[in-house]
Amino acid sequence: MLATFLLLLALVTMAGIDATTRWLAGSDADAGREVSVQTRTVTVEPGQTLWGIAARVAPGADVRATVDHILELNGLARAGDLAAGQSLVVPVSGRG
Repeated sequence: MLATFLLLLALVTMAGIDATTRWLAGSDADAGREVSVQTRTVTVEPGQTLWGIAARVAPGADVRATVDHILELNGLARAGDLAAGQSLVVPVSGRG
């Protein structure tokens, strides 16, 4: 009986840690609130690269980080997964 209780307690604790980790991954841990990112949609033109799109939508920002963010927003595995005419969700830069 005690072993069953301890196993159940361990499972509940692990589930709570997993849920907290997922919540913090999408939150501003310092402020304790969700981080909201404004986005817009762009259409990929022939010959455009994700690097070029990232540089255009977030001038002055770290292009590599913006590329990674665009990949995440669109569920893409790699930058080469673009096609002309494709719609992409991109972050809206507060600069420029």
